[in-house]
Amino acid sequence: MNAIEVNNLTKVYRLYNSPRDRLREIISLNGKKFHHEFYALNDVSLNIEKGQTVGIIGQNGSGKSTLLKIICGVLQPTSGAVRADGRISALLELGAGFNPDFTG
Repeated sequence: MNAIEVNNLTKVYRLYNSPRDRLREIISLNGKKFHHEFYALNDVSLNIEKGQTVGIIGQNGSGKSTLLKIICGVLQPTSGAVRADGRISALLELGAGFNPDFTG
């Protein structure tokens, strides 16, 4: 039985070159876009069984924290779904427990 199921998870951020571009997009009458999309996660799926220990590794900016925040419910995905059997508590604080010699 899976404790956590992540199905086709995608998280897209809209990035603007300046705050002015965000405003221009909001008031644009013709629907012109002034942003580009950044995919922090793109169609990620995984299953974690009860009692299983999992490590999430990757380069800086690869979506590790975004994935964990979505699993914990801190962030909402753009698409996809997370199902958890039980309660998930966020224990990760920025920099807590990290050895700077081991991070990229």
